Amino acid sequence: MLDLTLALVVVAALGLSFSSTRQIGILGMAILCFIHPALVIVLILMGGGIYFYNRKP
Repeated sequence: MLDLTLALVVVAALGLSFSSTRQIGILGMAILCFIHPALVIVLILMGGGIYFYNRKP
């Protein structure tokens, strides 16, 4: 199960990084939400924290 989770995290991250693969990234995030909702919440909070930390005023 850990292998599947790590693979989905990588697919979601790479899929959301490029505009041509955005749909695959969204699908990967949706599958992660159904399998491990707590993991997705942590990833979203970490991403938001990194965004606000690096945002230039």
